[in-house]
Amino acid sequence: MSKLYDSLIVYSIKLVAKKRYTVSEMYKKLRKRMKKIIENEGGDLVKDYESQLEEIIERVIIRLKELKYLNDEKFAQDFLSDKKKFRPKSSFLLTRDLKKKGLSDSMIKDALQKVEYDDFEAALELFEKRKHKWNSLVSWEKKAKAYRYLSSKGFRSDDIYKVLNYCYSQDE
Repeated sequence: MSKLYDSLIVYSIKLVAKKRYTVSEMYKKLRKRMKKIIENEGGDLVKDYESQLEEIIERVIIRLKELKYLNDEKFAQDFLSDKKKFRPKSSFLLTRDLKKKGLSDSMIKDALQKVEYDDFEAALELFEKRKHKWNSLVSWEKKAKAYRYLSSKGFRSDDIYKVLNYCYSQDE
């Protein structure tokens, strides 16, 4: 059984060398890999060690945590700060993305607070990057396009109106 453990450790370290994963994502990857190994070895392996398979995956996850390759709190904070810098979108969409990655609501909420993610600032930054495309339009068309664009990024109406009022009251 240590052969299976060793092969899963090697596989998981190769994975985390390329990309960061949450604990939930790593569980899925390791289960999938284990199924492949079992299929290659034959069904006898499953019958002999069926009770130990989940235990082996758990040991691999624990080892990865000890080596600090898996840390969900750090993952959430890094994910949010990267999105804040490079591809801003609403906290609603970011929360949805992190939930898909297997993170809990409380962990996501803590990460949003630590990163100080503000929807108004993110919407304002997106608007500023995009507003030059709407210069040739009349005022109401600019606002309509900006509203549609920001709502497609998941921002709530009140945040969008704050951005529009802030930006277009300065221009006029």
